Amino acid sequence: MIWYGALALSIVIIIIGVNRKLNMGLVMLAAALALLAASGAAWPTVFRAAQSTLAERGTRVLLVCVLLLSVLGSLLKQTGALQSMIDHLERLLGDLRLLTAALPALIGTLTVPGGAIFSAPLVEQAGGKAGLDAGRQAAANLWFRHALYFAYPLFPSVILASELSGLGVLTFVRYNLFPSATALAAAYMIIFRGLSGKKESAILTVNSTAERTLNRNLAGFFSSVAPILLVLLLVLLFNLSFPLALTAGCLLALAGGIPLTAGFAATLWERIKKMLLPALKLDLVLVVWGIMFFKQALEHSGVTGQMAGAMVNLGLPFLLQMFLFPVLTGLLTGDNAAAVAIVFPLFLPLLARESALYPAYVSFIYFSSAFGHIFTPIHPCMSLNSAYFKVKPAGALRPLLGPAAATLLAAWLQIILMTLLWAN
Repeated sequence: MIWYGALALSIVIIIIGVNRKLNMGLVMLAAALALLAASGAAWPTVFRAAQSTLAERGTRVLLVCVLLLSVLGSLLKQTGALQSMIDHLERLLGDLRLLTAALPALIGTLTVPGGAIFSAPLVEQAGGKAGLDAGRQAAANLWFRHALYFAYPLFPSVILASELSGLGVLTFVRYNLFPSATALAAAYMIIFRGLSGKKESAILTVNSTAERTLNRNLAGFFSSVAPILLVLLLVLLFNLSFPLALTAGCLLALAGGIPLTAGFAATLWERIKKMLLPALKLDLVLVVWGIMFFKQALEHSGVTGQMAGAMVNLGLPFLLQMFLFPVLTGLLTGDNAAAVAIVFPLFLPLLARESALYPAYVSFIYFSSAFGHIFTPIHPCMSLNSAYFKVKPAGALRPLLGPAAATLLAAWLQIILMTLLWAN
């Protein structure tokens, strides 16, 4: 079978698997085997692809990171830190609009799979009080959670993109911060247009009693969010490896709230036994291995090289190709990690690593894949979100047309300006 037939077959398998909510690792494994078989690869090639997957450092790093991210999210939930974050944030903010936007964004920092359904009841409560109808509540829950992921360094897809491209996660933060900030600001202005949403704020009150209350709420909020902040600080400021930084965050989450008394060690040990083992989701091992095996299958089957040649012969501007194909892949798969696993091996061979534009182009490809996966019913958050708020996907997407257009404009202006300035 010619290369595009083999690639199309593997993508169809991924779409069916995501639709049926099958284990993503098994889906990617089946897609990789189908790709190799359809492209005429012999069994030795399959074994070489599997061996390369196991031997690659990126596979091991990504596996540890994804497991620890899952553990961190579970620990914050089990210890009550997540609920504490939400409670203190509600007391601190004096505007229901801000609260409605902040809640899905806050829960989104935990990168919990299907997290949109986790934040939906909170958005419904705060957004309803602010005067949002069901469509705009659904839009706020979907958008404020996912707009962070263009530039959020603890998002597993950013870590995957970092390992595949050889760029640090800070690169993706730096180049996608402007589109992400535009996405948040535009959505806030459009979704909450015409609403007041203001109430008494702990921050705005100046009497001494309120000041003490404010200090308690600030201390409580930063205490509960400390494990996440610790990971970000260790990675972004001290350049510590992700596995070590996440380990430190998990340890802090385990110890959070335990008084420093004689019984500290015993209480910590009890938490380790009761919370740590249940938080380890070993099925994620298969997910990571399946994604990285698919990447190796693309390379060992020869599809990567043939795809690269075909893209050059299309005659489309390269910037447009770097946008259209990742967006389409994100739309078709509904899974950002799967989209990254497909498009990065196809595009990276076409980019000169020594070029000053390499980090900007790679970040733009990642942005495009992340943008595409938001706007499809295949995306679990989209379908679960629409079902919870009892609106059709179109009802949740309609308020997001403006923010989406503004986000695209910001990303395109940035990459075009960089290309013009740095091309020579």
